[in-house]
Amino acid sequence: MPISGNLRTMPVVDLLQWIAVARKTGTLVVRGEWRRRIFFDRGDVTLVASDNVRERLGYYLVGWGYLTDAQLDALLGEQQECGKMLGDLLVERGIVPRDELVRMLRVRAEELIVNLILAAEGDFRFIDQAIPSRASLDVRFSVEQLLFEAARRADELRRLREVVPSGRVVPRLRDPSFRERLDGEDQRLVDLMDGVRSVEEIALAARVAEFTVASLVYRGTTAGAVVVEAPRDGAGSAAVETAAGWSGLLREAETCITFGDLLSAFSHLAEVQRRYGDVPEAVRRAQAMRARLVAILDEAEAGSDELLQLAVEFSDLTKLRFSPEEAFIISRVDGRYTVQQTLAQFPGDRLLGRVIVHELLQQGILKLTAQKGLARTSS
Repeated sequence: MPISGNLRTMPVVDLLQWIAVARKTGTLVVRGEWRRRIFFDRGDVTLVASDNVRERLGYYLVGWGYLTDAQLDALLGEQQECGKMLGDLLVERGIVPRDELVRMLRVRAEELIVNLILAAEGDFRFIDQAIPSRASLDVRFSVEQLLFEAARRADELRRLREVVPSGRVVPRLRDPSFRERLDGEDQRLVDLMDGVRSVEEIALAARVAEFTVASLVYRGTTAGAVVVEAPRDGAGSAAVETAAGWSGLLREAETCITFGDLLSAFSHLAEVQRRYGDVPEAVRRAQAMRARLVAILDEAEAGSDELLQLAVEFSDLTKLRFSPEEAFIISRVDGRYTVQQTLAQFPGDRLLGRVIVHELLQQGILKLTAQKGLARTSS
């Protein structure tokens, strides 16, 4: 049975330390404002995934200047055809040196963990032995090292937020002598404080963590050398803005499928069809990806004679948050219906119902039993 709970009662730092000490292999799923996943192999972090655009690999690739949005789309199309992870393609094609990609992945993992620490709330489930099906670069990060840096940043960010409330604020240098008191790396960051770029945009242009820029802005502000101006109307990094269209949503769906997050993939595809139903290419590609979801589920689903049962106590269910659709499926599970009979009662999109059952089985909320002769015909 998966370990589950809420970060209010088991903080993410304690949770990650437990996974590391126990040398667990599997996936930690945290669902709060965003849905985030951290993948472990014998206690080390190997991958992270998130619904938050600012925590995705594509955000860093475009923001750090390695790819344009169009190039990222093309590369993801190749990824879909060859079945390789994006990181492998980046190194094989010579787009990003391996050392730089590892640094990028580390920055991304640290930022995700920092955000989890700051959020301090969200339902979590650790699913043993559930890892992405595609092989990737052999990249491993020590939980202890990630936590040391992430916890330090989180503590600092709580203090910095008094001056730098978000990455969207715009710093401007007003005392040039401040630059002369800094080392080379910080001087490079100060040179980007032109009163136009936001903290987020400076971090992307310099290829550093947003925390690094925010910390320098704080030092400059307290010294009276930097002023912080309100975000510009409609301000936002190009990396985020380009991900907002239908190609960006399909990109998100592709990544979710890669990491086995079929529910998030379905949500992105539904959003494409809802917002871009009048764009033939968007609809065509969304339908093709829906067909892939169907194929994945066809391969994963057991025979129709197996019965759905709850795998956790009802009292434990009340401590977790579920969507209305998930709650409906769970409410129909009593050990007497097969998967197909349960889905026949689902009032929404049947593919959504199938994805939900698949996810609940993966998360250990539901289980299948091979008992025969108990299933009844649904009315």
